[in-house]
Amino acid sequence: MGLMEMNKKGIVSFGIFKSLILFLLIAIFLGISVYTFSTISGYMGQDIEIGQVNLGEISNQTLGVISSGFVNSADTLGIVVLLSMCILMLGTAYFSQGHHKIMIVVEIFIIIFTFVGAVYISNTYNTYITAFSGIDDVYSETLHKTSKFVLTLPIVTIVIGALMIILSYGLRRKEEINVLGY
Repeated sequence: MGLMEMNKKGIVSFGIFKSLILFLLIAIFLGISVYTFSTISGYMGQDIEIGQVNLGEISNQTLGVISSGFVNSADTLGIVVLLSMCILMLGTAYFSQGHHKIMIVVEIFIIIFTFVGAVYISNTYNTYITAFSGIDDVYSETLHKTSKFVLTLPIVTIVIGALMIILSYGLRRKEEINVLGY
């Protein structure tokens, strides 16, 4: 089953559970990647003469350019990926219309449980970024937008869940007319 496929009962909002875990993993992966790139670039950028070549100059011309480009664009990359996942959930909710109106009650309960999971994930992320002394600067300075998104995940979950219910059950598309049985 894909990220946002409906289950047999036609419930769309169950995919929010999977997305919450992915939000956390993407933010943690970006932070570790930025920290690793910064650390390696810092050590390789030291002025050390190896024969007739300065390691710092060569590193700054090659790895330093890649590292600075990744570090400077990591926060934007994180926000684009997280917002794309939210848009994907809304698009899936629109194109998979709910079959039975009674399932709205089930969807509301799923969103409530997802809110509890989002609070837990947000607190876990907060604990993670404050637990390590070297990596907390990465999340607070370099990845500040991505960190803010994950820390406000409970609010985002409620808003996205409510919009998914509205798109799935509130808006009805016109039925397509079959021409010649096709």
